[in-house]
Amino acid sequence: MYYGEIKNFDIANGEGVRVSLFVSGCTHHCKNCFNRETWRFDFGKPFTAETEELLLAALAPGYIGTQFWNQGRTQEIKERIRRRCCRFCAA
Repeated sequence: MYYGEIKNFDIANGEGVRVSLFVSGCTHHCKNCFNRETWRFDFGKPFTAETEELLLAALAPGYIGTQFWNQGRTQEIKERIRRRCCRFCAA
């Protein structure tokens, strides 16, 4: 899996302050998409175990609110985030 960016203090992509992981790859290919380069599933940087640890550390203060639109490994990462960081997450 690849990702384009991790924003540690994002206020533009949801309510409040959150951590945002922008995962590469999209099969929708919307006509007016402003991020066409991210359609490729190999865009950006590889998501490694080290990247996951950085993401989990950024989530530790309680920036809850995960939305995963990408396919593939995101479900297993989402479950690890819930187990490790989300004391009040809905199932």
